[in-house]
Amino acid sequence: MEKHCSYGSCQALVTCGFMILGLFSAAFANDSERVDSLKQVMVTAKNDTVVVNALIAWDYIIYRTDPDMDLTLNQKIDSVCEANLAKTLPEIEQTYFKQKRAFALNGIGLILRNRGDHEGAIDYFNQGLVIAKQVNDVSRVMKCLGNLASCYQVQGDYESALAYFQQSLEYSKEKEFTKGIGVSLMRIGGIYELVGDYGNALNYYQQSLEIHRNGGAKNDIPSALANIATIYRKQGVNNKAIILYTEALTLYEEANDLRQMSHVMLDIAGIYRNQDDLTKALEYLEKSLKVKETIKDLFGMSDVLLVMGAVQLSVGDSAMAINHYKRALKIKESINDKAGMANAFTQIGVLYMSYGLYDEALTRMRDALKTREFIGDEVGVARSYVLLSELHYKLGNYITATEEGEQAIQKAQEMGDVQLIADASAILHKIYRARNMPKEALEMFELTRHLNDSIKSESNQREVLRQEYKYQYEKEALTDSLQFAKKEAVMTERSEKQQLGLFAAGSGLLLVLALAFAIYSGKKKSDELLLNILPEEIAQELKQKGHSDAKLIDEVTVLFTDFKGFTALSEQVTPKELVKDLHECFSAFDRICEKYGIEKIKTIGDAYMAAGGLPSPNITHAQDVVKAAMEMAQVIEEGKAKKIEQGLPFFEIRIGVHTGPVVAGIVGVKKFQYDIWGDTVNTASRMESSGEVGKVNISQTTYELVKDQFACEHRGKVAAKGKGEIDMYFVEKG
Repeated sequence: MEKHCSYGSCQALVTCGFMILGLFSAAFANDSERVDSLKQVMVTAKNDTVVVNALIAWDYIIYRTDPDMDLTLNQKIDSVCEANLAKTLPEIEQTYFKQKRAFALNGIGLILRNRGDHEGAIDYFNQGLVIAKQVNDVSRVMKCLGNLASCYQVQGDYESALAYFQQSLEYSKEKEFTKGIGVSLMRIGGIYELVGDYGNALNYYQQSLEIHRNGGAKNDIPSALANIATIYRKQGVNNKAIILYTEALTLYEEANDLRQMSHVMLDIAGIYRNQDDLTKALEYLEKSLKVKETIKDLFGMSDVLLVMGAVQLSVGDSAMAINHYKRALKIKESINDKAGMANAFTQIGVLYMSYGLYDEALTRMRDALKTREFIGDEVGVARSYVLLSELHYKLGNYITATEEGEQAIQKAQEMGDVQLIADASAILHKIYRARNMPKEALEMFELTRHLNDSIKSESNQREVLRQEYKYQYEKEALTDSLQFAKKEAVMTERSEKQQLGLFAAGSGLLLVLALAFAIYSGKKKSDELLLNILPEEIAQELKQKGHSDAKLIDEVTVLFTDFKGFTALSEQVTPKELVKDLHECFSAFDRICEKYGIEKIKTIGDAYMAAGGLPSPNITHAQDVVKAAMEMAQVIEEGKAKKIEQGLPFFEIRIGVHTGPVVAGIVGVKKFQYDIWGDTVNTASRMESSGEVGKVNISQTTYELVKDQFACEHRGKVAAKGKGEIDMYFVEKG
């Protein structure tokens, strides 16, 4: 008898092992039963491949909830594999044990990283990376590279982290590993977010989400959603952020991913904090902290404690705040989290400043600034300058306060961080007023008011509340459905006579409910019809007041499209075919507008008009409209290609975009129409007529708002009817 199995028999044994484990997953009702069964398998197993399979299956059951057992299992897998690799084995078995050892080494590294042992984690990740490359285990190579990057990221070495993430992206592309491409894009976006480059961060996050939704890693969709939401939150677009956060939280709950659930809870707390709903913010913070304590996530625990301290300080509980800060700082120091230590220094400095202990506050804040500059945390540097400016203002050092405040607002504007810009402008307003600089003080006051109105707008608050109720309702509905199922089972045991009696007794109630439902359904249909005609806010105003007031909106981005060859096409096809083509195009445009939160204004023949930044102002309207315009152009280009293949006549399109102020409101008394007026509308129309087929033509004003997100070709000054010469740009296809 041979000591080792042949290639074929070994392969069969490994496959059989996985089949057995798959049966365990299906056959037992709960995790406890699965674990007991796996233990029995390990006791009776006559081959180490089965033992390793069982250990891995056990690890998959508990790794999210029990990090201590997770470490023990991975160490056991490593030792079993290492012992087998010391023997003379057929190639198939060597490959198998190397793959599983790489799995275990990576798992041990993750646990050490989460506990703050970065040096140990890096050692294990590197070991796993070497072995994974030996056996061409693409997925494991990707994970090791990503985890190595995360270790450097936590330590504030963003340059090294970005290099590893870029390496993982190139490796994924080389191996045509779609999931790896999506994950790498997301992680690169994370580095850009950390250094305050929100434009690049959002771009990489959106690319990642698209990859995951189109064949990448479906379980990474919630991570991409949450990351995009975070950028929107930092830009002050809370209504978009809360929708994405809620979707992500629901998906994480379905997967029972406690770690990621706790992250999203922390992010949602940040939105409530921005909306000044501190009670709700503390509620989510406490939920997040409880989960992080359960899974022993020291890094996450300290982050939550810092935020909780800030919120407690805002509600006047300084004693609780300092307790949270000190506990957080102790954890940050224990895991050598430099960025976290800087945050702790900052928060303690703020607390000292609130007590009037300015010298102590200054020491802490300077420590924070020095650390943030060292690790390249641009967002943190800007925050430090805001706080130092406020501190020097309180000390009466107005010149120093001015310099720091102006540095803060410059950095915040470069990053597009709306909350930071608002905070910096608020302190500069006080400083300029104290220095008797009325013009500058008024400018800062107006900027602060405008940004705070945007951040805390009615639409943002309504969306936050709507998502909160939606999230709670769905959870309660699930509970109710389970309870109903139990009651239904009991009901089936009753006699037919009892059921008929119940029906008769309840018939009156059913009649009332039916009438109520009919009234509700009619109201719901009328509401839906109104919302198809008018923006939600305008519809609500109209229902409450009977009319809607026209409003001047300072900055809106307007889009016009027009089809070339429409008249000629109308002479070549039947009216039915013409309307069908037009309907398909405009329906696609409607969906694109909805996707980017843009308001469709109207269609005029074959022209389509839409606008971003209304009825509620936001700061992303220009980017949103340009993205929509590019997608509209792509829709028409694809339709043209199909028509050419079929030998049919086709549409071509010109698109123009311009940004400026408009007056918006309702016209008419019976057939209501929401419309906009002003020179901005006329200029946008000229941008379309002065453009070229298949291209998006934008004005100088729009270009200044999107130049960091899109590559554009300067056309120079172009003559526009009734406008003279205007600087125009073509947006280049990405």
